[in-house]
Amino acid sequence: MKVLLAVDGSEYSRASVALMKRLSMPKDCEVIVVTVLGTGASFGGDGFGVLDTEIAALESYREDALVESRRMLSAIADELGEAGWTVRTRTEHGHTADRIVATANELGVDHIVVGSHGMTGFDRFLLGSVSRAVVTHAPCSVLVVRKPADTQDAGTRELISRRADSGHPLRILAAFDGSPSARAAIELLRTLPLRADSELTVVTVLTVATTLYGKDILQRLSTSWQEHSRAAQLELESVLARLKQATPNVFTKLIDDGTDASPDILRLATDLEVDIVVLGSTGTSAIERFLLGSVTARVLDHAPCSVWVVR
Repeated sequence: MKVLLAVDGSEYSRASVALMKRLSMPKDCEVIVVTVLGTGASFGGDGFGVLDTEIAALESYREDALVESRRMLSAIADELGEAGWTVRTRTEHGHTADRIVATANELGVDHIVVGSHGMTGFDRFLLGSVSRAVVTHAPCSVLVVRKPADTQDAGTRELISRRADSGHPLRILAAFDGSPSARAAIELLRTLPLRADSELTVVTVLTVATTLYGKDILQRLSTSWQEHSRAAQLELESVLARLKQATPNVFTKLIDDGTDASPDILRLATDLEVDIVVLGSTGTSAIERFLLGSVTARVLDHAPCSVWVVR
């Protein structure tokens, strides 16, 4: 497994490193720690009208940023190396999201790990622009890492902060809808060397169309709907058997009365106090197969925890 860990020195980067260590990636995992430095101000033309002192100040800033980035990368590489992984570092220059995606393409990585916000993040309750762009355009799966302060609820912040301690069992919620990317998510979880005390819950949400005159109720009472629900339950039982190979603490839940899967997934993530929600990048609809799925996008924006989008 090859993982690109994008860092910028922010608290989200520190949370990303901590979560990777709790996940217990395979021992043969190769981690490439990448930071992206901006290109700095552009004076244009031949620099006419710009004071030499201003140019010197910019060059000094660039040199300081490069030195600091090397120090940061070295410290993170040492920390991850202690976990037994092969670690490389790399400094890129340019637009952050573009360089992360381009580097992932170049190196052929399997996963990108990125904080939900960076040093310039100002909206703590929605996904940052860099992480959103990375999730949208990445050629691989992306783990977006949140930290406790990302939720407005004080009780939830305290709970997540307490569970972020590496001594607590990792709790994962996997949303499964039968799509190819959701199946890939289950396979990913099956191959992770999770600790024996990890807790894994798989949820399937069957949605109905809410219409006038109670047609949604009639739909749920129909023979075809009941058969659909039974098939979903059988699929969950099959998933359960596969995931038992990874950890003994696997649970399943079927919700068959929803109108939109995302609120149910978010509610369950809060109720179960999970550390990560894992779900496919796209749903089962024809449109969603070519774009980031609507359910995935809403969960990314509003989850009280980290989200792993699997392709």
